[in-house]
Amino acid sequence: MTTNQASSDESGVPQCALTHTHEEKSLFHLESDMIKIGKELGKGAFSVVYVGEYRNQAVAVKCQPKDEDGNVPAFVCKEINALQRFKHPRVLNFIGAADSKKTKQIWIVSEKLGQSDLDQLLKNIRSSTIRHIGWRKLLQIALDIAEGINYLHSMRCIHRDIKPHNVLLDNDSRAKLCDFGFVTDLNHCDQSADIQTRLQESHLINTPRRKSYCGTDAYMAPEMYLDEDYDESVDTFSYGVMLMEMICCRQANIDGFLMRLPQSKFEIIVEEFRSQVPDSCPKEFMKLAERCTSFEPGDRPLWQEIILILQSLLTEQAAGDTGGDKGITLKPYIPTSKEPEVELDELDYEETSESDDEGVGEQDETGSSLRFPNDEECSRYSISPRLAPQYNGQLLKRNRRGNRRWCKKWFVVDGAQLHYFDMANIPACFENPRTVVPADVRKLRSSHTPSTLSLIRCRIWKTMEMPELCFNVVDENWKIKRELQACSRKELKKWLQVIEEAIDYGTDASSPSGYVQSASKQEPPSQVFNSKEKRKEDQLRTADLESGLNTRSCSEKSNEVEKWLATVGLTKYTATFMEKGFDSLDIIREKGIETEDLDLLGINDFLAKKLLTLAVRQLQNTR
Repeated sequence: MTTNQASSDESGVPQCALTHTHEEKSLFHLESDMIKIGKELGKGAFSVVYVGEYRNQAVAVKCQPKDEDGNVPAFVCKEINALQRFKHPRVLNFIGAADSKKTKQIWIVSEKLGQSDLDQLLKNIRSSTIRHIGWRKLLQIALDIAEGINYLHSMRCIHRDIKPHNVLLDNDSRAKLCDFGFVTDLNHCDQSADIQTRLQESHLINTPRRKSYCGTDAYMAPEMYLDEDYDESVDTFSYGVMLMEMICCRQANIDGFLMRLPQSKFEIIVEEFRSQVPDSCPKEFMKLAERCTSFEPGDRPLWQEIILILQSLLTEQAAGDTGGDKGITLKPYIPTSKEPEVELDELDYEETSESDDEGVGEQDETGSSLRFPNDEECSRYSISPRLAPQYNGQLLKRNRRGNRRWCKKWFVVDGAQLHYFDMANIPACFENPRTVVPADVRKLRSSHTPSTLSLIRCRIWKTMEMPELCFNVVDENWKIKRELQACSRKELKKWLQVIEEAIDYGTDASSPSGYVQSASKQEPPSQVFNSKEKRKEDQLRTADLESGLNTRSCSEKSNEVEKWLATVGLTKYTATFMEKGFDSLDIIREKGIETEDLDLLGINDFLAKKLLTLAVRQLQNTR
């Protein structure tokens, strides 16, 4: 492999193979021991940013992890290369990057601005933590961002993740763009297009070229949602969504504001915006935001026009500024959505990879009355109790105190319990992943003292904003019990499946009519350890006894599925959905629809697949 080639790990994330000394020096010219790391400033989807010091200068240090083999992800190399090129007052000033061998991280060092980011500013205004800064300052921030994006586009680059979180503010509320992990160089795309065209002409390939799906859902242009080819105007759309947030001090795609729905092909519903615009908002500012979020890319304004409009508005504001500009009344709204919160431990000390909170068995109140058969009781049966969900292997777990680092742990799913061991204390029986959990696992608990989490009435929480391999386990009160990360896409899929099964298993067991009962009652083990089969038997029995009632119920379910499919214009598949067992919204919401399900349903049209996948995700997020 040559210096500039990239490899991919098992997770499918491209890795940058930097083996040539000159190439390493060109990217990582700072010495890591010259950089001091301080407190956490914030975190993004793929990294954590800390306050730092370099050569007696206050800096911001963005820490990007490598993989287990010490390879640098290709997107990190791309970001550093981009930062080295960008020099503009409205783009964060890049100082350099260091390869920290000790921490297996890449440290990207840049200037530290005085304030936080635009996202935090808008939240503080909405919560009345601070007074509204006024239209003049908001217009200046909007102009700063526009000038920064215009500069990127002049360099033939698309940012692809424009949002308030990626706009930093200094002490004078002047803005700078940051976070260039998703930047794409159109010059390279043009070269790829030339190669693609030649291959198509040679009949070597027959698929159209499309750029990758990336960014943040709430700010993503419709053409990206629909997996169509796109250009620089996707940044214009994201910028328009951000302007709407700035005007209303609301967060997009939450609480009924700028909801991105598949039935409207992810178009911005202008009425949702206008109903929240303060009465004092300059009309041209509002119209500019609406034009930027036009569904058709060709209807969005060019950056030169955007800049001229904002400059004109600023001049008007300066001429008519009487000092009372800050008395802006925001439109009220009722929050309806609920996001999970991290449940912090009471003890205030830092976890490390060697010393975690092992030995602190976490007992959920929801599962305190539930008792599973022990090994002696299970031995009375001729059938093995191993029908309960079981799996074990390695996951990364995020610390819930201290600097919140990710640490490797050995996790064990045993029935409705999720245990994990410190890597230094893995029992010998777990030397290989995915082996069957041994019958004496309960004895192992006392000698190796793993932490234990009951999965009863928990759920998995995963959104597009999270890194691809990350997911959370939250309880019924929406407290995040565990923040986890798989080692590969394959492992992620397996862990999600097993944990979902364990949640179902434990939740059924804890219900008043649960199917998992104490072994002392001498119930057959099929009832103790296979609640899904039991549920199915009960459903069939009920169907035989109450056929008339179920006929009506089936009709109602068909209607709700048909109405749901109508929201994405796919009612023609209603009969197929009913026939294949996707006969209620509860089932669709619980099971989801995977690629193999789409094949089972005979849905081959690409757009139909995309719309259904996104509609299911929207359905699951509203439960």
